Amino acid sequence: LTPEADRLLNYMPIVVRAADVSDWERKFCASMIARSRARAFTPSQKQIACMQKIVAAFQAREMTDVVDQDERTTP
Repeated sequence: LTPEADRLLNYMPIVVRAADVSDWERKFCASMIARSRARAFTPSQKQIACMQKIVAAFQAREMTDVVDQDERTTP
């Protein structure tokens, strides 16, 4: 695996458990987790691009939540 693919695959279990992802994203991430357990798994460029978009959207939502919480708790 490339470092980028490895980084993205580390996010897949987190995304699967997130409440604000679509059913398709959840199924795609679960599929990537299952496939990554195979010895010879190498995600395609299209799969990597899809994971990048899902992870970027997830991070953007999570960072927005953190900033919003911080603004509410800051005196």
